[in-house]
Amino acid sequence: MVILRRFLTAAEGEIKPLWKEYRSHTKKNLNWILPDLVGKGARKLEDFRSMFDEASEHPAMLDTIKQLGFYSDCFASGHWSMPQNAIDETLARQLFNTAATLAPERTITVRELELWVKHMAPVWRMSGEWMKTAVINWYAEMQAEGLAPSGANQMETFVRKGLSFLQANKLGLKSVD
Repeated sequence: MVILRRFLTAAEGEIKPLWKEYRSHTKKNLNWILPDLVGKGARKLEDFRSMFDEASEHPAMLDTIKQLGFYSDCFASGHWSMPQNAIDETLARQLFNTAATLAPERTITVRELELWVKHMAPVWRMSGEWMKTAVINWYAEMQAEGLAPSGANQMETFVRKGLSFLQANKLGLKSVD
């Protein structure tokens, strides 16, 4: 969804590289380290910046784990890699829990994306404070239109104060038995 939202705010020259990213599994797997970051104390929006660091190797690492977990291969010197030997149950559960936690529980609507463009396009690539304010305002308008839960602006809470203990626990420590 991150890449799709970037399409909506992209300048003309950014479209072609975005299509390349859209076709890339590694570019769509940036947020898989979210539970690890939460486990290390990340709580506020700023704490998750490393997920999008171009120099980070975590997207390629997940791709390697997926390759080892789904396919057999023969490496130099005749060593065979078999999925059942490469990925243990603990890692498989962690990956499953991450996928289950990050999978959207609702359908993203066209109106939600229209509101995203309304609020984010004017400030895209501006200072962090402008973008933070825009995402808070986007969420507030989502609430006003019934597209997000009413009550406190959860996006503002996340941006300004960080995740609550329960939210952090759900993202970082959730287990499925």
